[in-house]
Amino acid sequence: MECVKVSYDPKKIDITALLSVFFAVINPYTDGIQGKCRGPQYRSRIYYSQAEDLPQIAYYVTFVQSRGGERPVSDSCMIVNDVERKEARRPPVQTRVARLESFSEAPEEEQDYLRKHPDAYTPIDIPMLEKLGVLEPLDVLEP
Repeated sequence: MECVKVSYDPKKIDITALLSVFFAVINPYTDGIQGKCRGPQYRSRIYYSQAEDLPQIAYYVTFVQSRGGERPVSDSCMIVNDVERKEARRPPVQTRVARLESFSEAPEEEQDYLRKHPDAYTPIDIPMLEKLGVLEPLDVLEP
């Protein structure tokens, strides 16, 4: 399994801000599919190491599940109160949450992969993250 370890200072950034970025770049409604990539290594998971993070993570996953489906749109308006329609609901969130048991660094050739391979495919919208200020533009990062 492949994952990214994120270390953060909760005095500088809230875990919900990190989760909002995570859920902006992955599809939480598929199991083993991210963009054109398919396979068990593309299942979305959140691993936590601090027990105090679990309630916030669980709350946020519930929030993602309950924000509702994409709403139908007519020529004159968006229909927002059509909760009885089954197709108006999102599929269940497939992102799983578990305590981190162990973590091993990837080999050096896999570190900073997108910087080293700027033409590699990624389902992550890198320009969006750069625009949001979440990620430094790859072209200004030192190799």
